[in-house]
Amino acid sequence: MIDVVFTDTHFGWKNNSMTWLNSQMDFIYKQFIPAIKQLSKTEPVRVIHCGDVFDSRSTISTYVATKVVHAFKDIRSACEEFVIVCGNHDFYSPNSDTVNTVKLFMSHLDIDIVDDHILERDNHVFVPWYIWQEGDFETDADYVFCHTDLTYDSIPESCQHKMIMAGHIHTPKYDERRGRHNLGSCYSLNFADSNQKRGYYILKDGHLSFEPNKISINFYRLYNDDILTTNI
Repeated sequence: MIDVVFTDTHFGWKNNSMTWLNSQMDFIYKQFIPAIKQLSKTEPVRVIHCGDVFDSRSTISTYVATKVVHAFKDIRSACEEFVIVCGNHDFYSPNSDTVNTVKLFMSHLDIDIVDDHILERDNHVFVPWYIWQEGDFETDADYVFCHTDLTYDSIPESCQHKMIMAGHIHTPKYDERRGRHNLGSCYSLNFADSNQKRGYYILKDGHLSFEPNKISINFYRLYNDDILTTNI
């Protein structure tokens, strides 16, 4: 099975901007879902979201929520499995996993929502943000999907020698030697992302490859000498 991984969509970004939402949805429908369908022609595809589906923990536009539910339903229709590992923005409180916006809006869909438990499947382990912070779990799986800053937060002993893929940090950060990958948001979110590529990832046969987002809004910082020579 091929894994297609994306993270930190932060739907509702910029105070529920419709321009921003339209750009995000263009990526989902014009690039992401077609890519899943193309990959599915060769073998089954599992889609994995590594957390922070929505941006706000407490105030989500009903319009944004409706559009996202429809989009995730369409993603689910295009793949064999869909797993969402809940991140810190998906919980109302940083001290509890009781209120979860992903489960609130998507529990009726055929999606594995990993929020208050650890899911192990096909040599993969999926760990939600809340449980990862506690750090007290064991796994024999080779591939770990979570929501944390792998460059700063402690790594549970059982995950020390695994290949780890995480959301939470919007800028991609890779430690290839130790197999730690903060994947970064699949969108450019602000000017801190200027001149940087964002996108999604394909995990196949232990190899993780990056696919750039060719659709959504991008930020560029150009200096005097660049303005007339850069082709954007």
